[in-house]
Amino acid sequence: MDTWPVDVEAMNNILKSNQPITAKLISANHEARGFHLIEFLVWGEDGLKKADQLSDRQIEYLVAATEDLQLNTKYLYDAWRADKGNYGKIFISAGPSNNKYPSYQAALEELVDGLFTIADEVGTGKIEEPLNPEGSTPMPEKEESRFSNNSKQDFIDNIISIQNVYNGYYKQDVNGISKIVQEKNAALDKEIKQAITDAINAIDAIPNTFTQAIYKNRKEVKGAQNKVNDLANLLDTKLRSFVNSL
Repeated sequence: MDTWPVDVEAMNNILKSNQPITAKLISANHEARGFHLIEFLVWGEDGLKKADQLSDRQIEYLVAATEDLQLNTKYLYDAWRADKGNYGKIFISAGPSNNKYPSYQAALEELVDGLFTIADEVGTGKIEEPLNPEGSTPMPEKEESRFSNNSKQDFIDNIISIQNVYNGYYKQDVNGISKIVQEKNAALDKEIKQAITDAINAIDAIPNTFTQAIYKNRKEVKGAQNKVNDLANLLDTKLRSFVNSL
């Protein structure tokens, strides 16, 4: 569905070619597709691009890339539909007769793996790679959403997704992992919730755009990274151990 950092060279090679730019062509070039490629086309290298600066060829690419993203999004959506992949029912039907999730514990382990992976990716990937790719030299081209200057909000939204799954929230309050943890280990539940809040607040407290902050506000960026890494470690150790003990 998506890749980052954006491979501008791969995109330019397609733009310079004589072949029609279609969703099928985009899908065959994984390094030049997805959200951030579309972001680059819309905002431009400096984030100041205007609509009338798009060439006809870039518009052709933008349409194809958007169609490719829509097709991949639909594929994911269909996987959850009752008349298609029906993944939701498979997940909530965990038990001995379920080939994918032969126990409730297996389903919970899947959730914990997902929560940890997101936190780890934010801390050791999305923040680390532009902040310290080679020692302590910033590399903004490795920043995920630098063209729209939306990186900090993207990071926050990543952590909010962890919060929603842990607490059990999607448009309304439902049962989350928290309910199980709270019943058996209230102290751990409180620790996880606080770690999530701390990570969100620390990212939100980074001054300036993330592109500017990796140069001018490295202390604050590093502080936010530490909070995200603390959360990832907590999920990978204490929460995983808790689930494994059920």
